[in-house]
Amino acid sequence: MFFTLVGLLIAAFESGDRLFGLFAALFFSSCALVFLMPVLARTGGPDRRIGVVSHHGLRTEALVFPLSAPKIRVAGIAAVGWAVAGVMLAIAPTALADPGQSTTFLRLLGIVLALLFGGLAVFTGLQELRGRAFVGIGQ
Repeated sequence: MFFTLVGLLIAAFESGDRLFGLFAALFFSSCALVFLMPVLARTGGPDRRIGVVSHHGLRTEALVFPLSAPKIRVAGIAAVGWAVAGVMLAIAPTALADPGQSTTFLRLLGIVLALLFGGLAVFTGLQELRGRAFVGIGQ
């Protein structure tokens, strides 16, 4: 939370570094959401079980961990935050680069963040629409 606050202060009071401050606040607040997830664990029902899951059309036994709806929602919000931070980095990589430094790596990193976490956000949104979600660890 400290880095989120520092990012917000930079965005509010440093006119030349507003984009950097917004990027830092968004990224670190999304990271803080991940630490909230263990608090949102399921309270009722079995913790884990052996179940049959389908993976690439094959049905197999797996150790299944159910996920609660609030946990899925928080993961989706965090993924959206990281995806937006990736878009900001891809659009304006000079906010994090030193003057004269090449921004190619930062731009590519932003694109990868946006694609990876944007896809994860879409996936968690679809899981929430289905009403149930789980993580299965197969053989």
